[in-house]
Amino acid sequence: MHQGHGGAKAAVREVAAQLPAHQFVFRTDVESYYASIDHEQLYRLLERNIHEKPVLQLLWGYLRRTVYDGGIYRDITRGISLGCSLSPLMGALYLQPLDERMERLGVFYARFMDDWVVLAPTRWKLRAAIREILSSCCI
Repeated sequence: MHQGHGGAKAAVREVAAQLPAHQFVFRTDVESYYASIDHEQLYRLLERNIHEKPVLQLLWGYLRRTVYDGGIYRDITRGISLGCSLSPLMGALYLQPLDERMERLGVFYARFMDDWVVLAPTRWKLRAAIREILSSCCI
């Protein structure tokens, strides 16, 4: 399934439709997803998709920011802001390599933000998908 087409309700309908042919299920999410995003990895993904240096510099500033917390300035070196309108887009881009890996495996895969489900017709295909998830660069 391609993310971004119909939201959570459409994803649930598609998963339900796939269950008769795929009895092996793996459902997971990333704990503290936005807070766990690696700036260097995300920036490399941005460089693959954006070729204008001024835009990349602006996005680097979005990632590497300084916050004032109780009289102390802290440089943020990991994670993205929860309340920023760019954050869902950055979060989706960060999981794009996982989306591509799942597509190559030939299993049913649906993702909504940082929650996803993998359905497979055999235990072996599901195990291969789980290995790919665990070895993924993005989680």
